[in-house]
Amino acid sequence: MKRSIVLLIVLLELLAACAPTPMPAAPQPTELAASATQPASKNFSPAQESPRALPAQTAQPKAPPLSPQPKAQGGTLAPADRDKLRAQEKSFLPQVTAVEKWNEIATVGEPENFAPSIVKLREGGYRIFWNSVSQKGITSATSKDGIAFAKDSGVRLNSGGAGQKDCIASHPWVVALEAGYRMYYQGDAFCEMKPGVEHEYRIFSAFSTDGMNFTREGVRVDLGANGLTQAAHGRVLRLADGTYRMWFSANFAGKNQPADILGASSKDGLTWTLDTKPMLERGHDPTVIKLGNKIYVYTTFLGDNFVILESSDGFNFTPTSWVDFYAKNGARIEEFGDVDILQIATGRLLMYGSGKGSQGVSVMEKSGVSTAAPPWNPPNVTTQQLLDNARVANAQRYQFAIDKGARILPTSDGRSFYLLWYPDPKATTRPPMIATLSGHGSYAFDEFFVWFNAASQRGYGILALQWWFTTGEKLDDYYLPQNAYDIMAGVLREQNIAPGRTLLHGFSRGSANIYGVTLYDRLSHNNLFGMTIANAGKASPDFPPNTDISAGRYGGDIFAGTHWVMYCGEKDPNPERDGCIGMRDARAWVQKFGGTVDLLIEDPEGDHGGFHRNAKNVNAALDVFQKIINSK
Repeated sequence: MKRSIVLLIVLLELLAACAPTPMPAAPQPTELAASATQPASKNFSPAQESPRALPAQTAQPKAPPLSPQPKAQGGTLAPADRDKLRAQEKSFLPQVTAVEKWNEIATVGEPENFAPSIVKLREGGYRIFWNSVSQKGITSATSKDGIAFAKDSGVRLNSGGAGQKDCIASHPWVVALEAGYRMYYQGDAFCEMKPGVEHEYRIFSAFSTDGMNFTREGVRVDLGANGLTQAAHGRVLRLADGTYRMWFSANFAGKNQPADILGASSKDGLTWTLDTKPMLERGHDPTVIKLGNKIYVYTTFLGDNFVILESSDGFNFTPTSWVDFYAKNGARIEEFGDVDILQIATGRLLMYGSGKGSQGVSVMEKSGVSTAAPPWNPPNVTTQQLLDNARVANAQRYQFAIDKGARILPTSDGRSFYLLWYPDPKATTRPPMIATLSGHGSYAFDEFFVWFNAASQRGYGILALQWWFTTGEKLDDYYLPQNAYDIMAGVLREQNIAPGRTLLHGFSRGSANIYGVTLYDRLSHNNLFGMTIANAGKASPDFPPNTDISAGRYGGDIFAGTHWVMYCGEKDPNPERDGCIGMRDARAWVQKFGGTVDLLIEDPEGDHGGFHRNAKNVNAALDVFQKIINSK
């Protein structure tokens, strides 16, 4: 059952009665059988592409207005209307169209544990603090990797008991300080935790020098100021100037709706000044993390929605994306919340929380991001048909990949396939990778062929996605950037490729799409790509992801932290789109939004396919990538 401080209104009662609709689990990659092989030829070179058509922008739909909720017999929400209700809740934030998908990778603790807070320990590893019903307080567990936890003995903080303002102590948030650890926690003056019982929540703190034994410090946020009637689920972040910001669930006198999120400021972490107005109305139970130069608040919104907000200063926030959570069996977890989020030492971003039916605290990892985009209706082509089409188109390159040991694997959505190759398949340490998208009317086998020699010499692996469905040149005939990213990111995680050790490459139409693919890597905070090569294809201004970037939907520095190499040939037949005029525009555009263009190769003798025809071009780009890897 979802645990939050939200007032028990009819809307949430209706949502609590709904059961999840099962979703099929994604298929596991099983190597595809090769078709009849063809003899390989010698001394063949990359083929030049013809120009490609670029898709036009499509208008984005508006959210429907909120309307009375349909009910089934007995006063509960009809299951068929559950999705409609969620959509109506989202209509309060119509500007938010992106949806992140997070999948459960592990479960820790017991069913009674919820509302986690996880902190990096000074001695290394991590400690998670959470509510414990049986222990009547806050307990903890310790981990080396942030995924597998061992239960700590004892109680970190007992509930205060009858007569105390923190009769029930719960919902911890632990901050590491120079002298120890400060725990902010929610205290309820009423000792019964059950529906229908009046609550009186305040935010308290306790301090520990070792992270195990905490001593109470008293009330941090009391009731009464600004009409505050409830203050709970406080989350605190120390800013660059040494001051502190808190975000917490707040209810106000005379305001009959679910909790809002209110901010507060402090110079010492003990005495707090409340903001005059909520940071987000209808939100509750937030958590916060700083990634790069941005602050992100992750929070429940109304009953069964979850939203991310972004800020550069900790005061002014912009909602950017919804989040859906999925269990290991593929079913969406309803009412997932009471979360914490952490970037572990390997760079992976993990979220910890629970929802309806949880058997402990779920450890979640992002699997992808989708945004409002033109309707996508891919053709009905089987994976085997795609494979056969590739063989017929160029039997020599098909056979070349097989002879070199490339594995042919189905994509996670079952629509296509990809090639996966390592220079030493038996090596225990994964090498850096080249993930690549072909140009229009081309195949993954072409990309494998043109990259093979350079990858072999450098000791890099290759991931070549067959993103064209071989049926035409419409938008529907290719994976959209978010689809391509989801598939690539899933493969890289499955193969345990560390963040920043993959080079993303796109040629021609593939290049025009990798700006969007790189965007989704930044939005996901996975940061899998250490560098992007835009090879003879600028960011088309009328393609939807690029339109959103240009409009500032993701802020002015969405590409901050990204590194780029770009290529153009002076003899390209389309100089303003794929040639040096176009790629100079692409460089300026990426730099405008915070990206670092380490190198623009302007080849005086090159044409549209000139990047791979001249080994100097390839080596110059890979030298930049290797320098980036070495710097990490």
